[in-house]
Formats: sequence, C-alpha cells, structure tokens
Amino acid sequence: NLMNEPAPHNDKAYVKAYLPAIKAIRSAYADRVIVADIHSGNISWEEMAKQGVALSYHLYEPRDFCVPDMYLYAKNPSAFEKHNWPFKDKNGVVWDAETCLNKSDLPVTVLQLKKIAEENKVGFMIGEWGCFYNGEGGVLFPFAYTNEIREQFFTDMIQTLDAYDIGWSYG
Repeated sequence: NLMNEPAPHNDKAYVKAYLPAIKAIRSAYADRVIVADIHSGNISWEEMAKQGVALSYHLYEPRDFCVPDMYLYAKNPSAFEKHNWPFKDKNGVVWDAETCLNKSDLPVTVLQLKKIAEENKVGFMIGEWGCFYNGEGGVLFPFAYTNEIREQFFTDMIQTLDAYDIGWSYG
C-alpha cells in the first residue's frame, strides 16, 4: 500500500507524487503488488491503474450510517434515532448494498472503479468498510445500531460484494 488514505489534488498529481516509489519498488521487486487507497475525491484513480497499481476502495457509504457524527451526538444525544438497514438518509435516499456500489460522494463509484481496474488488468478490492460501533448500548455510538441491524448490514454487504466478485477486508 503506497499510503493510507491519501488526499491528492488530481490524478496526475497523485501519480507524479508516487511514481518514484512505484518505479523503485518495481526495479527491486518486479512482481510486487502495489496498492493505491481510494478514499478522497476529485480524482478517478484511473491514472494509478494505468501504472499497474491495484485499487483499494474504502467503502463507508452511506456516511451517515457508517460514520455517525459523534461530536453532534455528544452535543445532542436525542437528535439521533436508531439506524435501520436498509438506511434512509436525510435526503430520502434508501441505501442498501446495491446502492453502496452504485452511488458515491467520490467522482467514481465502486462498480466504476472495478471496471477501471479490469480494463487496466490490475486488482481491485474493498480495502476497508463497515460501520463504526463499540457494542450495543456502548459509550461511543450507543444510539446507532442494534446487533440485529448490524447483522442485516453485514449480511447484505457481504452477499452483494460476493455476487459482484469483489474481494474485501473488513476495516
């Protein structure tokens, strides 16, 4: 992994910053798998794939479900209700695993990135995913999930990732 969750300005800047490392690794270990994390916006990541670098997407969509705002919760615990899965966001969008693969705050979706990886003959995986949680009734996010909701979320996500033949690592 070149760097965990970089925030490059654009595709060309990302490649320019990491091309010396890519070349150095390839000169010493020609078959080494090199991975680029996909976590921030304004780029398509295609330029990294063109360098023969595998793509690893960090899937925390929908953000309001996967990464609740703990600072807002600390100020106003009553503002939160228990989340359900599928999840309906504040704009009325209903999120299930299919939606997570087809919708993103980034310029490209999971399925678009998978296609980019396939076209460039590099690997693709979900390198991180999940929902922040510390136990039902816990201190950090006691409002967000019951064990039943978590099971529904994980079952839906895993079955859908498997259906699309997308490798994953729980993060």
